Amino acid sequence: QDPPPGRAPGYPYQKLIRGAIVGSPRLKLTLAEIYDAIAGRFQYYRDLPDAKWK
Repeated sequence: QDPPPGRAPGYPYQKLIRGAIVGSPRLKLTLAEIYDAIAGRFQYYRDLPDAKWK
């Protein structure tokens, strides 16, 4: 379930990372690919003005 606009998803980073990896075709990703997958899934991370979350 997606969080309301402007709010972070209620998952720890470990779960976000695992979801990105498990959702990938090869079941492995580079760090940059993990960041892209998380930002692609959750608007909150796309809309942040800087990349401090990375």
